[in-house]
Amino acid sequence: MKASFLALAVCLLATSVSAQGWAKQEKTDAFSGTNLVQYTLTGRFLTPPQRGSLDAPALVLQCVPGEAKFTKGWYSRGRLVKAWIDVGASINGTVDGVPVMYRRDDGKPQSELWSKSTDLMALFPSNLGINHILFSHDLIHKVNTSPPVHKLVLMADEYLGTGIVMQFDLADLDGPDGVASQCGLAIYQKK
Repeated sequence: MKASFLALAVCLLATSVSAQGWAKQEKTDAFSGTNLVQYTLTGRFLTPPQRGSLDAPALVLQCVPGEAKFTKGWYSRGRLVKAWIDVGASINGTVDGVPVMYRRDDGKPQSELWSKSTDLMALFPSNLGINHILFSHDLIHKVNTSPPVHKLVLMADEYLGTGIVMQFDLADLDGPDGVASQCGLAIYQKK
């Protein structure tokens, strides 16, 4: 009885997280006065931290809105300022960075060194790295040319703990109005 109830609860949690999608929040940078749009996607812990402060991890994209022209008629609707994953637990790292392993859509595991926040509770992929994890390639993504990633599973070690495993169900990435285009991670052709 307990096992079936737990399985039902896990299924319901996965559905509510998937249905939420990206939360959009408009902000103004206090120092520069720049208008920003912050997109936050709440994920879930598959293996939670032993000493964490969050119920769920969050993938955050902070962007400057406004159309940007690339080359030969290609545009985006914004520019990425920074991206990070808020883990809410102290991450184990080295001087060179934090070893992170991830899989896109149940594919082959990849490993990279990412930067960490000064409080060691967030991970920062590079701008090219965020394109790599969202679209499986390093170059800027052209809208509707190849499918975006639908599921991202990543792992980083907790300080004095085990591996923290997180999953993000990615939605609304592609298309001219998708989150990726709004943040300059994808470009579309203007007709």
